[in-house]
Amino acid sequence: MTETFVNIMVAVNDNNGNFTGRCTRIQIDDVINVESEIGLPCEIKPSANIAKIGICLLTIQTWTPYVGNIFWDSIQVRIGDAERLLNLLIWEKWDLLEAELSIWEKWELGEIKVSDLEKILID
Repeated sequence: MTETFVNIMVAVNDNNGNFTGRCTRIQIDDVINVESEIGLPCEIKPSANIAKIGICLLTIQTWTPYVGNIFWDSIQVRIGDAERLLNLLIWEKWDLLEAELSIWEKWELGEIKVSDLEKILID
């Protein structure tokens, strides 16, 4: 079975495009959109293939700066890492802005699983 990767856009740059060290908004494959006014600490280390958002350490496949506009960078991670990140954001009380109904319901229940993501990202 091949590994499934998802694109995660992270709002980590200021008005001048400088990295802030904080992530305040996350968008996963244009189907899940979340934000937090205070955000979480964020590090992206492309040379080591890792990103850290809050306490969640992610193995990144690719990193692309300034995706869409100067506020956003994009990282590509395994679907299991996306699951761990989303569950951290639920625990951290981030606001879910946009998602399919099935994800919205899981968010409200407090846990998202890889299988939930596969249904909307792969199907």
